[in-house]
Amino acid sequence: MTNTPLSQTRSWFVTLIILLTLGGFLRLLDITDPPLDFHPSRQLRNSLVARDIYYSILPSATTEQRDLAASFARSVGKYEPPVIESIVAYTYLITGENIAVARVWVTFFWLAAGVALFDLMRRATSPWAALIALAFYLVLPFSVQASRSFQPDPLMTSSFVIGIYFLYRWSEEQTWKWALLAGVFLGLATFVKIVIAFFVGAAA
Repeated sequence: MTNTPLSQTRSWFVTLIILLTLGGFLRLLDITDPPLDFHPSRQLRNSLVARDIYYSILPSATTEQRDLAASFARSVGKYEPPVIESIVAYTYLITGENIAVARVWVTFFWLAAGVALFDLMRRATSPWAALIALAFYLVLPFSVQASRSFQPDPLMTSSFVIGIYFLYRWSEEQTWKWALLAGVFLGLATFVKIVIAFFVGAAA
């Protein structure tokens, strides 16, 4: 009995869901552990910046708390625009200060980019080849470690992958919609961390 197109679609779709679930599970494992698993000094720096932003917008924060948080943030320097730190800080208003928030956000960004990567590879090659690429992207040990860390890099990489996906869609249809979306996400990737600009330029 040969597989019908419908059964083949169902098979790769189920595999896609399994891979995304596995990718999310690996990144959210031990979610409340201190950020000491990957570049702890860099994660600590981002945590201090997020805390400074949080206390600056927290209505109940005292002047002493704000000044202390700001002094710690100034001591670690400024490297990039505090994009991911701001997202996390505003989420703290709902959840309270908890490092798990950062890991949830970067995991969400990474999985969203994984969906874009899958669809890009599916269009360029085949669904099963796309699943292999997605498995590499989601399950590679270094990918898991790096993409669950509280740094700009997960958001930068995710925005870049999504931007490349929209750039590919533009190459298929060449409409303003895809061009604008590609520009927004590739621009966001560059804004989050300027080093990606070389890859953005090469891809474009």
